Amino acid sequence: MSETLTREEHDAKLEATEARMDARFAGLRGEFAELRGEFGELRGVFGELRGELRALDGKLSTLPSTFTVVTTILGTGLALFAGVLAALAFGGGLFGQGLGAYEIAHKAAVDAVAEVRAAPPHP
Repeated sequence: MSETLTREEHDAKLEATEARMDARFAGLRGEFAELRGEFGELRGVFGELRGELRALDGKLSTLPSTFTVVTTILGTGLALFAGVLAALAFGGGLFGQGLGAYEIAHKAAVDAVAEVRAAPPHP
């Protein structure tokens, strides 16, 4: 048994299908509008992040680079090492000269005191 549809029944089914499709498209339009709003919010957040990154980049550009810091530390260490090495190499000779100068000055002072004691008193 084959059922034949009348024109009115056929038109009613088409209208019902169109109504369902219109409802689906309306739902999709609402979802797309919601997505557009969320993307707008994300654009704002990314804009704020870009601003913060630019500010951070400005602050970081004033700091010395890692290479500069490492070079400064190594140069300072090398200079300190050279200073200690020079003090050890030349300090012993200078210390000996200081002792010799002390002995000469001490002998001169002792001689001067002896001369003063040996000199006749002034009338």
